[in-house]
Parts: sequence; C-alpha cells; structure tokens
Amino acid sequence: MSNTQYKNLVVALGAAFLSARLVQDIACNGRASEPELELLLNGILNTNPDSVDAVYDDADTLNEGFKILSTQFSKTKVKDPELLRYLISLLALEKKLSKRKDMLEYISKRIDKAKDQADHFGLTHENVVANFADIYTETLSKFKLKVQVMGNPAYLTNKTHQNKVRAVLLAGIRAIVLWRQSGGSRLHLIFNRQKYLDEAEKLLKPRLHLV
Repeated sequence: MSNTQYKNLVVALGAAFLSARLVQDIACNGRASEPELELLLNGILNTNPDSVDAVYDDADTLNEGFKILSTQFSKTKVKDPELLRYLISLLALEKKLSKRKDMLEYISKRIDKAKDQADHFGLTHENVVANFADIYTETLSKFKLKVQVMGNPAYLTNKTHQNKVRAVLLAGIRAIVLWRQSGGSRLHLIFNRQKYLDEAEKLLKPRLHLV
C-alpha cells in the first residue's frame, strides 16, 4: 500500500476511535465536544466524497482520534480496553451491515432526508441528532450483536443522551465503512499495526499555521 492509502486508513480509523471516545464521554460524563460531534455527524452526510480527507476535513478536530489510535497501537503506552471494545463492536456491526442490502438502501434514503433537516436546523440540533439515532435504531439495533455501552445510569437513561450515543455510533459505522473501502481488514490491521502507528504519529506532528 502507498503512503496515501495508509493515511486514508488512519484517518478513517481515527474517526472511528474518536466516535468511541465520544460515546464514552456522553455515557460517563453527559457531554461531548461540539466540534468533534459536528465533524463526525457531517461524515454521515458526506456520502459521495472524493477522498477520506474530504469527509473529515478538519485534521485538528480529529487529533484526539489519532492520539487514541497511537496509544492503542503502541507497545508501551497504557491502553483503554473500553475504547478498544467499542471499536471491535463497530467492526463487527459494520461487517453484518455490509451483507444487508435492504438496510443499506434504507440508511441511504434516510440520510438523504437528514441532509435537508441538517441544513434547516444545524447539524448538532437535537432534532437532527434524534433522526440519526432513529436511523441507528431502525437498522443496526436490529442485529443480535449489540454495543454494550457502560457509563453513568443518570445519562444512559436520559433520552437526549441516548440519542447522542446512537448518533455517534452511526458515525462510527460510517468511519468503519470508509476504512473498509480504503482497503482495511482485520488481518491487515493485525499485521500492519506498526504502519498504522507510524502514520498516526505523522499526523500528530505539530502543524505550521500561517497568519
């Protein structure tokens, strides 16, 4: 694979890890970074991109995802098993979804309608988030395999927070789809972890900002 291909893989997987972190933040603390949430939800709506970079066009906002990837793939850093568990669940769910043409068509139609709603209300408005959550409930929640979300019961039983968690999980599935389309697979991930790590470290290097 070329360096560009590895960059695409790392950007997509970084977005998936960022989704996992936001699920954790919402479930445990009842909050989510607005810029990160907006970036991920926008990724759902960007259904015909020219590149992975075009889906996640704000590398600074995606930085946290790269940091998590770097930590999880490092041999020396302390890892967060919960984030890895969320990622594994997303990988498994996306694989099941890829075999259900009916669900994929349904999701595509619903996303087309969500674009107009997002234009009217704004991407992170509660109505739009609830719509994304409903798409998740009507499709991915139908599988026997469930994402086991751990956190504070006060947040987990709150409808607003439930909607955010499901919307972010849908965004995580979108990231995994992009990762697969870029050449990602479980075996590839196992045998090329160092290359993922190297590319993530490149993306984390300080950037020059011209003023």
